[in-house]
Amino acid sequence: MKKSRFLCAALATFMLAGCSIQDLMFWKKEKELPYPEGNWQYKPALKGGTEAERLAILDTVNNKPISNKNGKSTDEIYPEVEYPEGVPTLSQDDGDGLKLTTSQVQGDLTVKLNWEIDETQAYFGGILRSDDAHNIIEINYPGKGNPDGEFVWKLATLECGSCTAEANMFYKAKTVNEEYRHDNYTLAQVYAIHDQELVVDAGGDEHKFASTFDIVDYEYHEGKTYSPYFKTNNPEATEKQYLYLNVPGKVIYTAPDGNWGLLADGKNMLEFYAGSGTAFNEKNWPNLANKYVRISGNMSQYCGNVQMGFVTRITALKDEEKATLAEPDPLFYRTIDESLLSSLKVDGYTCAKQAVKFADNSCLCNGLGQVTGTLVPGSLKNSSAEECEASALVSAKRFTFELQVGSEKLQVAYDYHTDKEGKVGLFNALKEKVAAGGSITLKGTMRYSGNDSGPFLTEGNNGVWSIVPFLADHVA
Repeated sequence: MKKSRFLCAALATFMLAGCSIQDLMFWKKEKELPYPEGNWQYKPALKGGTEAERLAILDTVNNKPISNKNGKSTDEIYPEVEYPEGVPTLSQDDGDGLKLTTSQVQGDLTVKLNWEIDETQAYFGGILRSDDAHNIIEINYPGKGNPDGEFVWKLATLECGSCTAEANMFYKAKTVNEEYRHDNYTLAQVYAIHDQELVVDAGGDEHKFASTFDIVDYEYHEGKTYSPYFKTNNPEATEKQYLYLNVPGKVIYTAPDGNWGLLADGKNMLEFYAGSGTAFNEKNWPNLANKYVRISGNMSQYCGNVQMGFVTRITALKDEEKATLAEPDPLFYRTIDESLLSSLKVDGYTCAKQAVKFADNSCLCNGLGQVTGTLVPGSLKNSSAEECEASALVSAKRFTFELQVGSEKLQVAYDYHTDKEGKVGLFNALKEKVAAGGSITLKGTMRYSGNDSGPFLTEGNNGVWSIVPFLADHVA
């Protein structure tokens, strides 16, 4: 009898609250919410939550780029149901990995994405944090000559507030190993130099060089315009016959906008260059946080200054690999004085000596230097190589000036990538020094500045060495 009165009282309470008898019958069971209306291609199984939370999850899996390539391309990769024309490809030559969204902001809501990856897969190379909302999946490519394979991953579940969703969205990609072989080089090998004159007969035309880089091909090849360039380690390639290398070292600098950086092994430095490619920052290349890395790319140059471009991979060094490096701490800044500058001049040449090696087997190219000199009046030139005043300089554009160092001169170049927005302090410090004139002391990286179309030719080349400050405290 007591039980009947209790049920009647409960029924009355529910009816007063606007609940139906069906609500009362299933009050212990979670109420199923209707599936939000919309043209949803992917319909994960939703459970609980508000309509806004459910819509946030649906919008995330249907309309947001949650799985992308991370390399030369950032193309979105869709679940397997969208592979009717073939499985997407991850290419080692393009440096492809994966970038997966782990957190998606939707208005004032946040959707958490939980991915499942079989780490026993042959091509699994590791999971790296890109930022608070993304992870990067490294692909463990075995290299040239190995059979291609595949990599699979799954979006398992999503969460938003009190709403959860079973997604079970499967992804797959074909993994294509490198077509272009990359060889392991140390910086000492990159900068191996023959410090003696070379004379080349190029089909009757004589060309001479005060010194030569071992990695540059100075031979004459019949039927081709003579212009020395890097030796290829992929001679069988139908195109892109470049010198592809893997070079270890310690990253001592990356430009604020990620345009370039410096890799060190003792006193030797190599500039690695992104250009319009993927900027060098820890979000795009998480292993940069390790500082000690191996960089993969091909040898290139700008106006005769040796650098590595088209970077496809940056991997962290193991402890035993770090031990093979000559520790660059503290950084060594070579004194650029009158005697050194004079030694760069060679009788019979219009350009400064390009391949410069010192007694300790370090190379001047991209090395660190320090100089004290007096500003040469009238030498300040803007990005158009026109003479200008210090008041006309802007942080987002290049400029150069000259320092008188004894009886010699040294060009100073401002690289706008080092302080494009004028917030680092370098641009303002340089501008103040140039405006004041007189004695200036600088540090920076040494770059050769010559002929870009014939970077290793000496004829008609008026190439000079420049010092390029890249930190605010490089200006004293």
